[in-house]
Amino acid sequence: MRKSLIGLLAAALLAGAALVPVALGTAPAKAKVKVKAAAKPVVLDGQTLFRSNCGGCHTLADAKTHGRVGPLLTGDDLDVPSVLYMIENGDGVMPSFIDTLDAKQIKTLAAWVSKATND
Repeated sequence: MRKSLIGLLAAALLAGAALVPVALGTAPAKAKVKVKAAAKPVVLDGQTLFRSNCGGCHTLADAKTHGRVGPLLTGDDLDVPSVLYMIENGDGVMPSFIDTLDAKQIKTLAAWVSKATND
């Protein structure tokens, strides 16, 4: 009985100690919550992808771009596998976009470039 009374008193003291800061107006600090910034929407429009990633270097009539670093692409009759290879691997001064664009964007861009160069 004496041990249960001591245990009960100890529990009461601990519970009371937890309430003291609130009673004294010094409640524990609130946890800080980090809010993630909204993710940028994924662009899946080939022309927009070309303009923002390729148009600074390449000229392509359908994209209305006039880059002068890379080759002129208008009328090149490029097939999708060739364009995919260049986007994923780069060549010479052209960088790879494998770490810049996701797989869907790369496929969308390759399909659009192939169509735009075959018009």
